[in-house]
Amino acid sequence: MTWNINDPQCGEADNLQVAMRMCSVYALASSSDGLIRYVGQTVDLLENRRKTHIRHARKYANRHLSCWIRKVIADGHEVCITLLEPHAPWNTSEIAWIAKLRGQGCDLVNATAGGEGALGVAWSEDRKRQMSEKIAGRKKSPEHCAALSRARTGKPLGDGVAEKVAASLKGRTPKNLIAVQAANRGMKLSAEVRGRISASLKGRCVTDIDVLRQNIKKATAARGSNSPETIAKMSNSAKAAWKARREAQNVAR
Repeated sequence: MTWNINDPQCGEADNLQVAMRMCSVYALASSSDGLIRYVGQTVDLLENRRKTHIRHARKYANRHLSCWIRKVIADGHEVCITLLEPHAPWNTSEIAWIAKLRGQGCDLVNATAGGEGALGVAWSEDRKRQMSEKIAGRKKSPEHCAALSRARTGKPLGDGVAEKVAASLKGRTPKNLIAVQAANRGMKLSAEVRGRISASLKGRCVTDIDVLRQNIKKATAARGSNSPETIAKMSNSAKAAWKARREAQNVAR
């Protein structure tokens, strides 16, 4: 089945029915045959949206929709717009119309399956490579990182993700760990994470040597990576302090 904009099922193309801030689903067709070639959604008046499409056809030359619009105009015809559904749900209705018309044989020039974003787009390997090279090494702002963190907090990892993370952490040197500790310093943990850490530490006997080791780690992380000589001196100092403390405890007994 091929749809024509003059079909009664398409609805009456009356711009007065389109209120501002209300999504309307529309169709574009050539005045030569009336066959629907594009489905879109808008909160603007239909005629304004039609003119915008014509302006964009001159600006974005490589798009399928732009090529079709320029050909219609070059052939001496007009790009017509008609209302398919007034007061429609944003995104979902456009997606439904595109699927319906494509299922009935309409040769639509829509690049996606509808809605916002790139839903339904099949990227070529060359396009994927170009996009990867474009974003490689791009620095994210602290606000962007915080927004990503909030969006991912509490979401379970997908199948195999935990195994991949564990594999990537294997073989890390102490220098790597110090860098990670420095990056995480000052980070606020959620109540759930704090609760899990607290539960894991309950019943654990913390000795003086554990406290001493923790203090050494903190001091090392604050200063960065130490030379082997400095590490040896710190180790000997810790051993001497521990030996003196044990001797003092023996005398007290």
